[in-house]
Amino acid sequence: MLAINFREAVAVNKSDADDEQIFTFYKTGESAYASEHTAALYFRCRMSTPAKEILIHADLERFRKVEASDIRLSRANILVLNAAAREVASELGCSSPELVSEAPRPVSGLHA
Repeated sequence: MLAINFREAVAVNKSDADDEQIFTFYKTGESAYASEHTAALYFRCRMSTPAKEILIHADLERFRKVEASDIRLSRANILVLNAAAREVASELGCSSPELVSEAPRPVSGLHA
């Protein structure tokens, strides 16, 4: 079972040395990272109606571990969260959320 939540954020959580030992960071949005149990993604949403920009934090939590490798689950988690974020960005009418249309590419961290 998965839970995905979206909320407005104040700041972006970027990679640091401690996080890179636990998470894999991916290139999509402002910041994105995942592990076998969770994923998080930040993206900016510039809307025309109402005319404003907000920072959105999306997170995914996997409640039951399935039989798969940690790297495979990490990649699956960020793939699902990125797809959900793209749908939300589309529904909100966000311009340039910088969410990739393909599978997010690992750039640093545990499984990069």
